[in-house]
Amino acid sequence: GKAAKAIGKVGGDGLFGGVEDSAAAAFENTAELFSEPDISDQMAEVCADQETLAAYVENNDALYDLSENNPIAAELMNDPEKFQTMMEPDNLRAMGELTE
Repeated sequence: GKAAKAIGKVGGDGLFGGVEDSAAAAFENTAELFSEPDISDQMAEVCADQETLAAYVENNDALYDLSENNPIAAELMNDPEKFQTMMEPDNLRAMGELTE
């Protein structure tokens, strides 16, 4: 769905490295995507339980690569509550501010 496309875009072109002018801009763009109600609803479904989240991460190249190469990201992606909190638009914006 849209959430998968958004996270793929985030991982490939934005939030986790790519063509954005700055990390802060990438976080802001991602926050905007995750502010959309349909994406927010899909993320809630993904984060319903650990098995669903694990399958989602495994099937998303950007998230899978990030989880394999970053132990902190892997920990966040192994806990549905932490992952959902990380992907909240206000938290994404705050992470962007830390990169400025």
